[in-house]
Amino acid sequence: PPAVEVLVPPGDTVMLENVVESLFHTQAFGALRVTCPAQKLLVTSRVFSRTAGEGDADSVGQDFAAVPAAFAIGSGDRAQVLGVHQTTPHQDSDFRFNFGFVETTGHIATVRVTAFDELGAEQGATELQIREFSQRQVAVKDHFPDLSLANARLELEVVSGSGKVIA
Repeated sequence: PPAVEVLVPPGDTVMLENVVESLFHTQAFGALRVTCPAQKLLVTSRVFSRTAGEGDADSVGQDFAAVPAAFAIGSGDRAQVLGVHQTTPHQDSDFRFNFGFVETTGHIATVRVTAFDELGAEQGATELQIREFSQRQVAVKDHFPDLSLANARLELEVVSGSGKVIA
C-alpha cells in the first residue's frame, strides 16, 4: 500500500482532516497503519458522514482509537467483541451493529466468528476470509440472521492461514 510521511514534533498534536482524501488523493474505505520507530504515538480517528450541503456540526459518526499491531491474533488465538446489539426484525432494531477486522502481516487468514448470548450459550458461527493487509467490515444481521439480542458477544478466532488480525 502507498505510504505518506507526516512530521509530528515531540509533544505536539496533529489533526489531519479527511486523511484518506487529503494524503492519498482518493475516496476509499479501509484501514490506516501508523508507525513511528522513534517514539510511541496515540492515534485516534473520527469516521463520519453527512448529507450534501450539511456542515460539520450536522455530521454523524464515531471515534475509533488505534489498536497496536501487536494486539493482532494469529492461528489459534481468540479475541472478543462485546456489547453486540442486533434484534429482529432487523429494520426495527434500535441499533445496526457491524463487526470487522484488519489483517496486519501481509498474509491471508480465515476467521471463525461465534456469537454467544449474555449467558454464554452459543448462538451460531460463521467463517470469513480476510486478504493480506486488508480490512473487512460486515453486518451482524448478514451472518447471524436469527440473532436477536441486546447484549451478545462475538468471539473471533483465526482458524487457518498465517495472517494476523485485529478485531
